[in-house]
Amino acid sequence: MITIEQIERIRSLPEVLGCRVLGQEMALMKVSALGRHWVAGIREIAPRILLLGPTGVGKTECALALAEALSGKPPVRIDMSEHQRQEALDVLLGNRSDDPGLLQQKLLDSPSRLLLLDEIEKAHPRVLDLLIQMLEPGHITTADGTCLDLRSTPILCTSNLATAAITDVRLLSAQTLEDHVLAQLSHELRPETLNRFDAVVVFQPLNLGAQEKVLRLQLDQYLAHLSTQDIHITPSPEAECFLMLRGFDARCGARSLRRAIRFHVGEVIVEALLRGEPCSGQLVVEQQRLSLRRHSK
Repeated sequence: MITIEQIERIRSLPEVLGCRVLGQEMALMKVSALGRHWVAGIREIAPRILLLGPTGVGKTECALALAEALSGKPPVRIDMSEHQRQEALDVLLGNRSDDPGLLQQKLLDSPSRLLLLDEIEKAHPRVLDLLIQMLEPGHITTADGTCLDLRSTPILCTSNLATAAITDVRLLSAQTLEDHVLAQLSHELRPETLNRFDAVVVFQPLNLGAQEKVLRLQLDQYLAHLSTQDIHITPSPEAECFLMLRGFDARCGARSLRRAIRFHVGEVIVEALLRGEPCSGQLVVEQQRLSLRRHSK
């Protein structure tokens, strides 16, 4: 029987994801629906979702937010780009003479914890064969004979496959773009892998409006971090525009904005430190550069 706590988690899931991932309403709707079905207990196996899209659009952030919303814990995260050689199977499954494999170490004691596999297209083909077993039927046998039951483990995979089909096509409806991307994906990912996902969720490039929201969110987070070091900065609208002009990148998304914020705001703080001046104040633009205007007392 579903509990009151689970009902509250189902109710708030779209808002929780939407607060952390901006500009991806349709993608979050699909992820939220599968998460809700799982929490409600109407699925016999935890969701398996492939998050597809260019870099910096919120795929990994979505997985992190979903993991915390479902279990209150961060996901078990494995970067598949580190498993490009056949020997990676020993790392994941272990061998008879060494320590247990990575999957057993991380999942044996917490089988319901979300498993995030980043950049699956970079893994060795033998590792992708293992992924098929993990998705369905949902159990694998490690080198020491331990059977890992992953049926209650939500599995989210991210990939940059078919990115060109997303970034190079314009003026298509969201559904038409998704159909186009899935057609391209079928040429790059084996059907037996693709068909084991409950959903392939397409994350679109962040437009200017979405990136403006991302900028404010990331800038607020960075300034909050600085405040823990007794550096208190308030940005002016002109400073936000300055950072937007230098950080906006339709192909790199949020990562480009994050780099611009940390570099340009960091330069202002370091220059103040070198001059022996206070590092707090209002962030403004003067002579086409960011600078600090001291707060009046």
